[in-house]
Amino acid sequence: MLSSKAFPLVTRGQMRDYLDMIAMTDYLSFKRIATVLERMEPSGV
Repeated sequence: MLSSKAFPLVTRGQMRDYLDMIAMTDYLSFKRIATVLERMEPSGV
């Protein structure tokens, strides 16, 4: 196939790992934003 060089074949397992990595990154960034928002709120409320 001509496009195999530009687009290497990705197995289902590799795609799942890739999606899991993206999901974990989104989760960590969400937790970081939530932590920052909590610190911005006045304490003792």
